[in-house]
Amino acid sequence: MRSPKLAVYVARSLAIAVGLVAFMGLFVEDSHIWAVFNVDVPLDLTRIGLTAVLIYGGFMARTVRGIRNSLSVAGGVYLAIGLLSALSDTFFGLLPHGQVPIGIVLQLIAGATCLLTVRATARATDAELPYPDEQGPA
Repeated sequence: MRSPKLAVYVARSLAIAVGLVAFMGLFVEDSHIWAVFNVDVPLDLTRIGLTAVLIYGGFMARTVRGIRNSLSVAGGVYLAIGLLSALSDTFFGLLPHGQVPIGIVLQLIAGATCLLTVRATARATDAELPYPDEQGPA
């Protein structure tokens, strides 16, 4: 599939999901949300940054390159967090409460989804974007 609509929808979906977890993490004083997502401050700040990147890619970017770049950044960061958390659930002392295995798996899935979407839309063009009023031939 080479349609950039896939990349837009993945970026939007992840922006909403990651943003919701990040927002909830700022106000939850327990160690985990639903026993799945760690709510330590460094991870919440990372999620806020990833949400901003995904909002740009899903809602603001007007080129395929911009969308794919935002997904690449988010995917790379999520894969790095997942892999490092698999090595040390406390992220080498940075996260006092530690990651739970399902949270690590979800981060790896989110990262892989982003990077696979980037790969799937490698030949997409700006004319195929779902913004007919702003893109494409006149």
